[in-house]
Amino acid sequence: SSIWPTFPMSIFIQDDSLSGFICAKENVNAESCNIYQMDAMDSQSWTVDTSAPILVAEQPHEQMGFTGATIVSYEDTLFMFYIAFSAWGTDENGNDVNKNSTLNLATSRDGGASWQKDPNNPIPIHRNEAEPNIGSVGAQVIGSRIHLWVTDTYDSRAVGYFYYDPGIDDHN
Repeated sequence: SSIWPTFPMSIFIQDDSLSGFICAKENVNAESCNIYQMDAMDSQSWTVDTSAPILVAEQPHEQMGFTGATIVSYEDTLFMFYIAFSAWGTDENGNDVNKNSTLNLATSRDGGASWQKDPNNPIPIHRNEAEPNIGSVGAQVIGSRIHLWVTDTYDSRAVGYFYYDPGIDDHN
């Protein structure tokens, strides 16, 4: 089966090999996009597992798909902070753009073979809850916290800093 790539997501090193994720539609006419895993032994040759997406756009806040992600490892768990969006729009130049984008979390305890979305998604960090617009996310583990840098796509184009504490169950 083939897929129609829409957004590159993230690349990370695990067990001396490269892994990554790509957002893609099941076909060129599909309305939403899902996340698929990629693997490689070097940065030039990638194999995308097109047999099944690892995350599917199924919640209202992610109904159109995903645009970006970052992955960090903490205490034998992979944390994927990903951006999901619920609508397509058009920018001032007539280009298709994602709208209503939110920050979300999925975790894997088996090295990335399977992922569980956090039941409290989306993570409530938006300046404008009525129309959230997250642009990108980066993460780094320092001590017992995961530090997040998040950009938005509002007119001012701000960068926000947050931290996520894996020891707290409910982050709302």
